[in-house]
Amino acid sequence: MKFHHQTKNSLIYHGESIAIPVGKYFNTLLNVDGGHCYNIRKLAKASQIFNPIFLADKTSTDIVTILHFLADKLVHFGYNHFTPTFIYMLKKEMPELVKEANRDSDLGRLKVS
Repeated sequence: MKFHHQTKNSLIYHGESIAIPVGKYFNTLLNVDGGHCYNIRKLAKASQIFNPIFLADKTSTDIVTILHFLADKLVHFGYNHFTPTFIYMLKKEMPELVKEANRDSDLGRLKVS
């Protein structure tokens, strides 16, 4: 069987003719508002604010620059309890949430009964 691409440039052109449209398709799917997976990608990222391991190392600056931003993205869940009031209160409680996430939770220090 003869290899169709006799030059390096021919092979690169062929590869790009396949890879570029695929990249554009997935970019639209995941990163463009209205793309089929756009909301699920946003809500997966936003849900990190409920993860104590993710919260544990956050500074007071991170609370405003990262966590408040993620709280705003909770609307992508489409859950009717994630109202603007809920998100406002969640942001207000963020310092306390981070403090709780940093509490000692090493269960290995407990005596076995």
